[in-house]
Amino acid sequence: MSEIEAKKIFEEGILKFQSKEYDSAKTLFEKALEIFPDRPSILENLAITNFFLKDYINCEKILDHLEILNVKKNNLHELRFQTYLALFKYDKIKIFCNKYKSFIDKNKRIELQIKLLYPITFMDQN
Repeated sequence: MSEIEAKKIFEEGILKFQSKEYDSAKTLFEKALEIFPDRPSILENLAITNFFLKDYINCEKILDHLEILNVKKNNLHELRFQTYLALFKYDKIKIFCNKYKSFIDKNKRIELQIKLLYPITFMDQN
C-alpha cells in the first residue's frame, strides 16, 4: 500500500471516530499502522479510540509506545492518567504524579482527582 492509501484509511478512521463508530475506527487505524507502524498521529488516535472502547490495557500499551517514540503532548498525559485510573493502577498514578508534576499543576481537573485519591497515592497535599 502507498502513503496515499494509508492517509485515506487514516482519514476514514477519523470520520468513523467522529461518528462514534469506534470499532470501525479502531480497525482502520490498525490497518493504517500496518503501513506506518510508528506514525504518532495514528498511534495517538488508536490509543484514544481504545480508551473510548474501554480497552484500557491496549490504550496503555500504545501510550507506552508513544513514550518510547518520545511523543509528549498534554492530551496524552491526561489520557495516560485516566487510563491508569480506569485500570486502578495507583502505583503508576503515583509515579506519573512525580514525573509530570508541572502538567498536573496546570490541570485543575486532574489535580482534583489526585486529591480525591489521597491517601491512595500518598502524595503530599501541599
